Amino acid sequence: MRGSLVLAISLWAIVPAVSAQNARPDDPGANNSPAPQIGRVNQNSKPTPSDDPPPAVATPAPEPKKSGPIRGVNLTDNDTKIQATKYQGDPPSGNDIHRPSDIGGSSNSSNNQNNSGSSGASLGVPRSGGIGQSSDDDNPEEKYNWGAPGSNNGSPKSSPSRQSNGDNPKSTTPGKLTKQEKGYDDFDKLPSENRGVGPPPVGGSGPSSNNDWQFGDNMKGCYNYVRKNVFQSDHDFDDFMSITSNPLYGEDPRTLTELRPIFMYQTIPGSNFFYRGGNIETLVLQGRLAFGDRFSVVVNQVGWTFLNPSSNSPLHSETGFMEMHFGAKYTWLRDRDSNWISAVGMNVELPTGPGNVYQNTGTLGLQPYLSFAHKFGKTSYGTWGLADTFGVDFSVDKDRTEFFYNTIHLDYDIANMKRFYPFIELNWFNYFQKGAANPFLNFQGGDIANTGASYGGTNYMDLAFGSRFRITEAWEAGLGLQFPISSTKDLNNFRLTVDVIWRY
Repeated sequence: MRGSLVLAISLWAIVPAVSAQNARPDDPGANNSPAPQIGRVNQNSKPTPSDDPPPAVATPAPEPKKSGPIRGVNLTDNDTKIQATKYQGDPPSGNDIHRPSDIGGSSNSSNNQNNSGSSGASLGVPRSGGIGQSSDDDNPEEKYNWGAPGSNNGSPKSSPSRQSNGDNPKSTTPGKLTKQEKGYDDFDKLPSENRGVGPPPVGGSGPSSNNDWQFGDNMKGCYNYVRKNVFQSDHDFDDFMSITSNPLYGEDPRTLTELRPIFMYQTIPGSNFFYRGGNIETLVLQGRLAFGDRFSVVVNQVGWTFLNPSSNSPLHSETGFMEMHFGAKYTWLRDRDSNWISAVGMNVELPTGPGNVYQNTGTLGLQPYLSFAHKFGKTSYGTWGLADTFGVDFSVDKDRTEFFYNTIHLDYDIANMKRFYPFIELNWFNYFQKGAANPFLNFQGGDIANTGASYGGTNYMDLAFGSRFRITEAWEAGLGLQFPISSTKDLNNFRLTVDVIWRY
C-alpha cells in the first residue's frame, strides 16, 4: 500500500514536466507555466524578478497583412510583382518613394517590422536598386516616354528625375539628366509614328546643351515630320528629279530646302519682225524652305535678263531686273510605298522690272498649280521617273496675258545607281486670253516674260532633252536642250539650260 502511494506521487510530479518540455510555445492548448521543481529549496535565496518574457497568450496565427496602395506601386494578394503606374500630379518626394528592398526584403524597414507576423517573403528580385533607377536594357521608346508603362516582364519604370545622385552613377548633379537618360540621342531610332508625339523629355524639349542645338530644333513637334530637322529637305524621295527645261514654272512636288542658280541662253528666231534674231540670256536664283514634310515656301524667280537683238534690228540691247515670283506649296500626297507624291501651290507674280525687257506688265499675276511625280517600271537595268506640273497664269487686270501651261518630265535612273538620269521633257503653253499692255506685239515671252501682247488663242510647244546628275546627297546638276515643235516660236528658236542645286 505504501509503495503504491509513493509511485503515484512520483508519476504526478514527472508527467507534467515532460509534457511542458515537448509542448510548442505557440500551441494554444499547451500549458506554458513552469513545472514544479522537485528537490531542496535554498532557504537563503531571495526571490528576484524573472528575466523571462511573460507567458504567451494563446492566439490564432496571424494572417498575412494585405498592404494597401502605395503611391507608385500596386501590391496584390497572390502576386509578388511590382507594377509601376503613372504618377498623378507632382512627383513624390521623401518617404513617399518605396523601394523593393523596403517592402519585404530588408529587416530594417518599417514595413518588415509591421509584417513580422508574416513569413517575410520578399517581393521578387528587382532589376535595379530602386524603382526610380532605369535599366540598361530599356529601349529608346521607354527612355523617351518615361511615363509610359514598362516592358511586359513587370519591371518597374519611373522617371529618371526621381532618382537621387547615389542611385544613378550617370548623373553628375541631383535632378539633372544626362543626354542618354533623356533618350535624345536615340530620338531618330524611334518608329516614325512616335516622332513628334508624346510627352517631351523631362527637363525640356530640346537638346541637353546649347552646343547640340541645331537650326530648326525649336520647331520640332509643330509638324508631323519624319526627319531630324524640321527645315531639312524630304530625303525619302531623293531618287526623284526636278524639271529642267521649264524651271520657272515646273515645280517639284517635294518639300525642299535648297538654293538653285539657273542660267538660260536662247536664240531669237530670225523671222521675228522686231529683233530679227539675236539672243536672250537669263540668270535666275531660286530658293525653297521646307517646314516639315508637307509645307514649304518657294521663291521661283529672282533674276536678271539680257535682251540682245541682232545687228539687223533697229532696237538696241536691253537689260533689267526680272519679275519676282514667290508663293507657298502644300504636299498633300506623300506615299513612299507606292512612289507617288503630289503638291498644290500658288505663286504671286510682281512686275518689279523695267518695261524694255517686258518685266513691268500689269499689276499682279496669280499662278495656281498642281504638281506630281511617280516612280515605276523598276528592273535591274533601271527605273522610270515621271513628273508633271499643270497650272494657269491669271491676271488681276487686263494688261497681262493669261495662259495655261503644262510640263511633262520623263527620266530613267540607269542601273538604279541614283547618279545619272537622262530625261525628255515636253512644254506646252496655251494663251487663252490676250493682254492689253502691248497691243502692237505679235509674240509672247513664254516663261521668261509676260509681254501683254494683243493676240490670243495660240499654242506654243517645245521638246527638251538632257540629263540630271546627282553628285552627292546635297549637290545636283542638270543640263537641257530645247527645240520648238509648234509653228509658233515666239522668242525661242533654241534654248540651253544649266542649273546647279544645293539641297539641305
